[in-house]
Amino acid sequence: MSAGIFSEIGKLYMQAAGNGFYFTGNRSWLGKPFWFLIAIAYGFVLLIVSLIFYLLIVLDWLGNITDTIRKSLLKIIDSNTYKIQNSFFSFLFRPILIALLSPLFLISLLIPKLSSNAASQFVIDEMSGAFNGMGAFKRLNGSVLTAAKNLFHYVANAPILVMPILAIVATLYSIVLICIGLVFAILIPLDWLSNLVESIRRGIVRFINVQQVKIRHHVTAFLFIPIILTILAPVFLFLLLIPKFTSQLDTEV
Repeated sequence: MSAGIFSEIGKLYMQAAGNGFYFTGNRSWLGKPFWFLIAIAYGFVLLIVSLIFYLLIVLDWLGNITDTIRKSLLKIIDSNTYKIQNSFFSFLFRPILIALLSPLFLISLLIPKLSSNAASQFVIDEMSGAFNGMGAFKRLNGSVLTAAKNLFHYVANAPILVMPILAIVATLYSIVLICIGLVFAILIPLDWLSNLVESIRRGIVRFINVQQVKIRHHVTAFLFIPIILTILAPVFLFLLLIPKFTSQLDTEV
């Protein structure tokens, strides 16, 4: 399983504690005892905060399980959408499978995703366009409507003698698929909310990462950033626990 946001933040707080000692090591020997005492005090508090985030790593594991379930269902639905035109049995049974799997995806959303990929994955996600606003509901809406359209593509290429019967079947199937697509369309605002939640999470990780590096190099940063990071830790935790009931695609769900 890949590293999640809670283990990533726990690691960053631990690095912040270590950076205090790095700063102390670069001071003159006369002032080292004074800086060392401060580094010990700050380091102890930061390690406690780090431990709290590490204890929440179970939410990272739950997030990975949620990812696996959602991605599997999305792949199956997408695959069946484009195989409808392959054969008569695909035309007959794949729309039924799509209709049955769609509610299962909604059920999978009852497992809220309380974690995200680690900061190193954020860069990959952005480069791949994962945060372009394409969420699970929008993608499913498109897949289901494409499946309905592919039904009529199959009918158009069928022998003329069976075309009327196939057209009736395609019409009935498409009505069901369009209704499912409308349900997903109504839920698209949850994609937008998910995008906002993900942006907040990425912003928190970036902020902590930038600030903890500063501790190594500046006196004011050494003195005040550990205090700021400690005070903000409960705020970060509260914001991180806002669940994602849908997700961005392509690399992350």
